[in-house]
Amino acid sequence: HALVATHLDGRQYEVYQTAQGLFTNVSIDQQGDIYTAIESWQVNIRDKDQLPIFSTSSIDYLPVSNRLGETAFMSRRSGVCEVYLHADNQVVRLSHHKGYEYVQFLEWRPDLSMLLSNRDLDLALYDRQGQVLQFTTELNEKIRNIGWYNNNTVYAFDGQQLHFYNLQGHLINTIHLDAQFVYFDAQAKRWLRLKNRILYSQVDLNSTGTELAKLTTQQTNLLHNIRLKNNTLYWQSSWSKQDYIWRLPLEAGQEANIVK
Repeated sequence: HALVATHLDGRQYEVYQTAQGLFTNVSIDQQGDIYTAIESWQVNIRDKDQLPIFSTSSIDYLPVSNRLGETAFMSRRSGVCEVYLHADNQVVRLSHHKGYEYVQFLEWRPDLSMLLSNRDLDLALYDRQGQVLQFTTELNEKIRNIGWYNNNTVYAFDGQQLHFYNLQGHLINTIHLDAQFVYFDAQAKRWLRLKNRILYSQVDLNSTGTELAKLTTQQTNLLHNIRLKNNTLYWQSSWSKQDYIWRLPLEAGQEANIVK
């Protein structure tokens, strides 16, 4: 987290320090000026108790914070998508991957003891020391979203099929479903399903459900980075080469508003 100058006799002093980020490389010119690149993120969307919900800078790093103040994120600093954890003022690299598959999702387990991620069409599980397991989703299309159904079950959705897996990576159930995304609200025990830009709340995916809101094309275009906190849904969309973060209270009749 710091740039440190070291003399030949071992004396050191700090040139610059960052609270949340990683210096990636350094060069010094003939005048002694230092040039450095830094990967960083910033938790600047919080709940009423000032606990982190959404980290908005360095969006390409997929930062996802939890109520303990920890931030998991992805970095391609080595040319490969790797998963890191920032906790207790330290950064721990959780993955050590050899291929070039993309990481597009990071989700905390409901009890915050593990992380769920993907590598293209595979899913990966991590604890705070490293990767625990990687397994295939057996999906036919690109993953739309992933998540935790409970502490012992995860799911992945590709727009047509919703697959459920246990923590050993075994496929235990499949539901055929047409939607832009389906996301499980573990606290309220309900599914959030977006179809034709209408968001539904469903206790059972076989039921019709309750219509929560009608969203616009701008709000749903390239929708990703879903977050759920205090009965409020947050997500990110891209429109006209700009990124937007939205907030929607999950009661019927509410409208989505822009956060950033």
